[in-house]
Amino acid sequence: MIVINNTPFSKEEIDAEADRLFRSECLRAIEGKIVAICSQQPNVIIGVVFKLMAGHGSLLLLPADTPLQTALNQAEAAGCAVLIHGDNSELFSIEGHERAVPGSLLQFSSGTTGAPKLIRRSWSEVRTEIKNYNLALASANEGTTTETPIIFIPLSHSFGLIAGALTAIERGVQPVIVTEKNPKYWVSKIRSIPESLVYCVPYMIKLMRSMSRGSLRFHKVITSGSMLPDDLFRELAASSTCCMQQYGSTETGAISIALHCDGPTNVGKPLRHITLEAANHSAEPGEIVVRLEGKDEGVHTRDLGYLNENGDLQLLGRMDDLINVSGLKVIPVEVESVILAHPKVREVVVFRGRHPVWGEAVRAMVIADTDTDMDGAVSAEEIKTWCMGQLPSYKVPGMVEFVQEIPRNAGGKINRKMLQEMES
Repeated sequence: MIVINNTPFSKEEIDAEADRLFRSECLRAIEGKIVAICSQQPNVIIGVVFKLMAGHGSLLLLPADTPLQTALNQAEAAGCAVLIHGDNSELFSIEGHERAVPGSLLQFSSGTTGAPKLIRRSWSEVRTEIKNYNLALASANEGTTTETPIIFIPLSHSFGLIAGALTAIERGVQPVIVTEKNPKYWVSKIRSIPESLVYCVPYMIKLMRSMSRGSLRFHKVITSGSMLPDDLFRELAASSTCCMQQYGSTETGAISIALHCDGPTNVGKPLRHITLEAANHSAEPGEIVVRLEGKDEGVHTRDLGYLNENGDLQLLGRMDDLINVSGLKVIPVEVESVILAHPKVREVVVFRGRHPVWGEAVRAMVIADTDTDMDGAVSAEEIKTWCMGQLPSYKVPGMVEFVQEIPRNAGGKINRKMLQEMES
């Protein structure tokens, strides 16, 4: 049914472990109850998912490295009856806080624009996502639905659990779920499975390419979670048979997938049960609104984008990341693309800074490419001059800082809000 690193687990083994857990007194009557799980073990997570889906119970997914007390607090806040925690799958009853809900998958939002909120999606909605995701893959290159998924994303994230593992199991394909943290192992695993469909986030690709000194080739790869930088997109396009990029949210699950990605902002066409509302011109992008089949209200994503002439969604970042320079709007990804084209730049992030006159200003944090910088260190003035030749003056960074590493959150994502708070 699945492989975890190098160890196969049959359906019977997964079911047996789930049955053992659900023989416990606190898990016997699960209909309408919420069970929280915080586990590093994919076989346990998948077994619990199938058990709750069949028994009309609900599941709260928590990040696997959540400390016990924090997990208990979150489970209590969500109205859970039980918490499954740790590698030994210890059970903790939560008395007096049970909340009855229809069978659902529950997750806390990331909280990047405020306090995390509890998101609930019915199992019916999850099944619809699985069905339409597989239909989308079936229309991609020949073999995509039968190739071996290698999933580097934790199953506590819906990208890893639903788009990666559950869709593969539904197709009758055995996914390989990697929990090993060593990038050298990641590289060897990809090389050991020639016809694979790799699920990962951009920073993992960067690590693997660096670890293999650029020699690693992918068969097919699907990225999500954060936007592909221009330079990494070009590397990936040159080092893979097929590069795909998908877009989703906690509220909706997978929204769209670019089956033949032709640029770092392209996240493709929506799945069949989804309708998108977005601007239709790159000059005036707007908020992406997602409408799910059978639901009246749209989901306002607070993401910025537009639909191109082919109907492909172009994702430009968070609306909250827009920089307002004296009333003129700056999209960080546009400035990043220009800076990344400089031959002496390896990586960059552009974010909002403060200015005593204009209120907001454009700031850039840059990692110089020491391999190509043979004529001396690149300077801030050189970067600004480069930008002035390609951008209006209000989009040119007023401050350029050179760093060895760009700060990321625990999931490997760059959070511009975090960076601007660090700079304030």
